[in-house]
Amino acid sequence: MIFESILPPTDIPGYDIPTFFMNTSRMNLEQPDTPAYYDLATGKNISFSQLYLLYKQVASGLINNLDIEPGDVVAVFSSNSIYYAPAFFGIIAAGAVCCTVSSMFKEGELQYQMEDSKAKVLFVGSKQAHIARAAMEQGLLKIAAEKIVILDDQDYWGFKSFGKILSDQSFEPLLFNNPERSAKTLAVIVYSSGTTGFPKGVMLSHRNIVAYTVLSATMFAFVQSKDGVEEKTQRSLAMLPFAHIYRLTSLVTNSVAGAKTQYILNDFSIEKFLHYLEKHRIETASVVPTVLNQLVRFRDISKYDLSALKVLGSGGAALPDGTHGDVRRKFPVSTGNGYGMSETCSGVCLMSNFEFIAGSVGFLFPGMQAKIIDPETGRALGPEQQGELCLRGPTIMMGYLGRPEETAKTIDAEGFLHTGDMAYIKKTGHVFITERIKELIKYKGLQVPPAELESILMKHDGVVDAAVIGVHDKVRGTEAPRAFVVTAGAADKGESEQLAGELIAWVSSRVADHKKLRGGIEFVDAIPRNPSGKILHRQLRLQYNAKHGTKL
Repeated sequence: MIFESILPPTDIPGYDIPTFFMNTSRMNLEQPDTPAYYDLATGKNISFSQLYLLYKQVASGLINNLDIEPGDVVAVFSSNSIYYAPAFFGIIAAGAVCCTVSSMFKEGELQYQMEDSKAKVLFVGSKQAHIARAAMEQGLLKIAAEKIVILDDQDYWGFKSFGKILSDQSFEPLLFNNPERSAKTLAVIVYSSGTTGFPKGVMLSHRNIVAYTVLSATMFAFVQSKDGVEEKTQRSLAMLPFAHIYRLTSLVTNSVAGAKTQYILNDFSIEKFLHYLEKHRIETASVVPTVLNQLVRFRDISKYDLSALKVLGSGGAALPDGTHGDVRRKFPVSTGNGYGMSETCSGVCLMSNFEFIAGSVGFLFPGMQAKIIDPETGRALGPEQQGELCLRGPTIMMGYLGRPEETAKTIDAEGFLHTGDMAYIKKTGHVFITERIKELIKYKGLQVPPAELESILMKHDGVVDAAVIGVHDKVRGTEAPRAFVVTAGAADKGESEQLAGELIAWVSSRVADHKKLRGGIEFVDAIPRNPSGKILHRQLRLQYNAKHGTKL
């Protein structure tokens, strides 16, 4: 059985991404001097007229000053910045491919992604410039210093400032309005662990990005009208962990949905967040579930005037049933929850106040189809039957970069992407995700591939074998990576504690903050594996949960 959205399919324009964005911005009657992106920490902003000019100057600079040709890859390694959007649109307008890098990566992680994507130019945020420099000094980054651009007004260590690569020279921009070309032209590469293994480059076309934008905006407009949010929101605050696709899709979704200004916040505290909501009369805020947890438990919330707030959206990780209910009771606003992955170009389901059911991730976006299959036999299942969730529609990725075999394993002959998540769908269209087949850990909505941590642990002289799973962290309200380690010989308690601390520090120095072993280390006699040698992560989770009295 194939499940459909509760809404009819929507036409997807065949435009290239920059043209689509600019057209929709003008359709929503943005004024030239209206801020498009506003940095709450510094007060710096760029207007729509500046955005229109800057992205063209970036494109010209890439072509005329940095020798970028159509199809080349340009990476962006930065925190949220008012210059992220013009860099992104400029890369695409130059006919190049934008490859996003998590802003929290360390030197080795940056090296892996730069080499795998074959990026020729790297944009870095001012905070990430230090990591790029260290990677160069360690011989990990093969790109020349003059090919690194800082999204800032200053030069560092031979890197170019953002202003110095801008050019007013003529260039031939990427322009088209052709659905077939839109679907076949690569625009963005984001990295995901998919269902197994090391991060893989998810290839997204112009059509993927445009389709997600149109479908999500259509779904948002529908549920907001049902939730009593009749007017389009003007001021949006983004707090999602925009390591990759969520940041990019937010750049274009705002305009289609009618939001005029996107406010950017990087350094979070609950007091600071509430202060900015009040001061700037924010109407839509997109956050991770842990922020919602803090909001519902914050005692002094009555001190803040949040009367302008209309929508509280959650993304990046599963929103617990209780938290969603608590938010709905405490805040008289539309609250959003959903489901998606990098391979689906961000979200494909949305649960809001409309026909709310606790625990559901909501309804499929218009134009998206789903089927539930028996993971053992591949047989299609019906309503209320649990199996693997498979998705088909205009937002499904083109495939994995340079990995045709992995692509074939993930997208079947009918065009359905196998998500690796167990789910069921009610007759009403509500989708429920029950557990993950895949081993990916999510710490506060950020991806943590177990294979990567296991590889790092195995490089330590004291480790014979290792496995990593996600365990529930009650204090932080999220999953956290926990390592199971086999050592060369028995050790007393003191030696084990010393080695555990050493291994935690060993991993911490080599990975981004969200990948640290916050779940701790447990020394075991053996790692459970199948006959072919694959680690049985699920068995480890069962053993851990039985020992600690927690649910899988």
